[in-house]
Amino acid sequence: MDVQKEIEGALDDYRTHQIGRREFLRRLGAVGVTSVMAGTLLAPISKAQAQEAKKGGTFVEGYDRDFNPLDPIRSPWADPGLNAIYEPLVVRDLSGNIVPFLALSFSASDTQWRFEIPQDRTFQSGAPVTAEAVQKTVKVMTTPKEGQNASFYSAVSDVAAEGNDLVLSLNTPKQGLGEVLATEYAYIANVDRRAEVGPGTFGAQEADGTGPFILKEYTTGAKVRVERWAEYPGHGAEFFENKGPAHLDAIEWVPILEPSQRAAEIETGSVHAIKNPAAPDVARLRSNQDLVVLEFPETANFFLLPNVKRKDIGFDDVRVRQAMSHAIDREGIVAAILGGGAEPTYGPASSGWKYYEPKVEAFNQYDPDKSAELLEAAGWSIGSSGVREKDGVKLEFTAIHIASPIENQVMAAIAAMFAEIGVTMKVESLEQAAFREKRPNADVWAFKWLWSVPADVIPLFVRVYQDNENPDVKAVLDAFKGWENASSEEELVAASSKGQLLVAELLTTIPVYTPQTVWVHNKKVHGWRPNPFNLYPFYNDVWIEGA
Repeated sequence: MDVQKEIEGALDDYRTHQIGRREFLRRLGAVGVTSVMAGTLLAPISKAQAQEAKKGGTFVEGYDRDFNPLDPIRSPWADPGLNAIYEPLVVRDLSGNIVPFLALSFSASDTQWRFEIPQDRTFQSGAPVTAEAVQKTVKVMTTPKEGQNASFYSAVSDVAAEGNDLVLSLNTPKQGLGEVLATEYAYIANVDRRAEVGPGTFGAQEADGTGPFILKEYTTGAKVRVERWAEYPGHGAEFFENKGPAHLDAIEWVPILEPSQRAAEIETGSVHAIKNPAAPDVARLRSNQDLVVLEFPETANFFLLPNVKRKDIGFDDVRVRQAMSHAIDREGIVAAILGGGAEPTYGPASSGWKYYEPKVEAFNQYDPDKSAELLEAAGWSIGSSGVREKDGVKLEFTAIHIASPIENQVMAAIAAMFAEIGVTMKVESLEQAAFREKRPNADVWAFKWLWSVPADVIPLFVRVYQDNENPDVKAVLDAFKGWENASSEEELVAASSKGQLLVAELLTTIPVYTPQTVWVHNKKVHGWRPNPFNLYPFYNDVWIEGA
């Protein structure tokens, strides 16, 4: 370990408000730096930055998507407002470790996970937070057809309340359960209130969580607003500096769907922070002395899923899928369309994931000559029209995706690359609802997921949308079962490695790229700390200078 590099990294994170004093001292302690020495290093910065948190003000954040209802039980997409309204039992800290949040403590074994539930807490509605109340919520989350990601809890055989404890009994070990419980779809909502108002209303017209902010306005395409819950009694995670009610009066998220418009919004002061400005604007934002720019790979992947049931066009043949993959110039797409604001991906996960397997980079390199060889070997030859044919059937199909300025260009580029090897891909750019409706029966669909546990979400798409009787699909799903049932960190590493390598080889999904997450905020904003381990920052520490 390069201790000096660790010290410099922690100092940089402290200077740019990514971490507070407590986390700075913890990180330096982990590499053997005494608290006295760490305090000495911190003193000049702390003196320069010494300011008391100011109460009040509305923090305005520019978001790169439209909004979904803020319902952690079943929302189509997890948005950042969830981090203000709700709390999870556990969370990843700023170093990626699973630590208590709503739960006071937890313990884990191969057969049982136990969480101590605080007894002095209420939901925002005033309903008491008890082990029984949390048990109801977790029961819904883990029930198929009720919880959005119930399949991630397949190892959980029972959810019970015992005194002040929530107890999850397991039918098989699941070392990765803490990772699942730290995701947005595991946030604790008052499911009794949710049942009263109905799932369509909950998260849009009202919400009921234990977090520091209350939902006040939800307008698709325009704004989400939350306001401080003055009675917030929680302590939050251990890395929170502020343990009581939030500093801010309110937070507003506004959608800025056109990437080229995001930089101007923060440069003119229309917003305090933005997510994912256009790549060509990042260098200019970095040079702005009033702004802080943070950048790291998303735990995400943009991929294609060729339906292996389409045997007539060869999608059940791994050689055809490999040929398609070798035809994609990932580096060219990243450079020309994403302006370098992404990384080419040759396996199903980003390099920013703690369990990333770098050996996937031996697969799926750009090689159109290899594509032609594979297609010829599979019996697909160039026909008189220039399109490959086999038994009188042309290798042509339609691919669907959700319309967006960047992905429209990416899909057009991939279609042109396929044409170079004699494959015709027509592209349909759809609105989200139409895409979801057509996806189950599409020839090919493309999608960018964003999720903090790739080993859970990668097999999910394969399991739900591919033919589970196909031997390649079976092999991939069997590999990821090792993750689902791992009883140690070593088993998690081995299973994630095997699963990633099999996807890279068998291409039950074809990976293309992982975007960089770029977060930008004004230096007058303090305590807003995006990090690589959580999809979105938390807000209880946030305050605005001069508010």
